[in-house]
Amino acid sequence: MQGNLEVTIYGVLYAFIGAGFYEEFTFRGLICEDERQFVRHTGQEWTTLKRLAANHRNRLQNEAPQLLGIGTEPEFAIGQRALLLQSPGGNLLWDCISLLNDETIAELKARGGIRAIAISHPHFYSSMIEWAECFDA
Repeated sequence: MQGNLEVTIYGVLYAFIGAGFYEEFTFRGLICEDERQFVRHTGQEWTTLKRLAANHRNRLQNEAPQLLGIGTEPEFAIGQRALLLQSPGGNLLWDCISLLNDETIAELKARGGIRAIAISHPHFYSSMIEWAECFDA
């Protein structure tokens, strides 16, 4: 794979915020410790990018001309999706999803790659570094 599944990135199953986000990873997500944040009654659950890729895939769907929706199936985290806005000046990825795999990389490179990534809020941080490095965005 062109992305790096061997790097261990931990994420909460319903938020997926990578370990690199914290100065010291303690298996307690700081965002999830906030009393306003939803946490399942069973508590925080963690996974890695490698485990996520084992039983999930990305669905790519044309939403409109030059607008590609990218979501993960089965639904993961909060069910978010990313949008790839394609333009002659370079493609913009609006928000990020956690899963980056060979199929997604190949399809996005065939559509011109990614020039820049815009993140609207913390649920989309996930593996944005891996996406940026893979596409030099």
